[in-house]
Amino acid sequence: MQRQTVTPASNLKRDMSTSRGYASRPLAELLELPDSAFLITAEAALVMRISANALRQRRARDEAPVSYGTDKSIRYKLGDILQFVENGFSIEPRVAMND
Repeated sequence: MQRQTVTPASNLKRDMSTSRGYASRPLAELLELPDSAFLITAEAALVMRISANALRQRRARDEAPVSYGTDKSIRYKLGDILQFVENGFSIEPRVAMND
């Protein structure tokens, strides 16, 4: 007979929470990371004190900090997030370059 592996409920809850847009680490832990650390969308949103959905909308409108990765795997550098917050979420207007 083959033995089945049972996943503890605590692991399932953590996996589900990250897939639904909740940060997997507490804010205090995130703020202790080096500026070069990469954060998932939910963690970046937590640092910015907005919802993950609001951050996704800002990214779609080009009003978010620099993001890295593909549509399925977006990451943000903590340093970029902190600088963005310190600047008060200000967005510099994009100026078209005309020759």
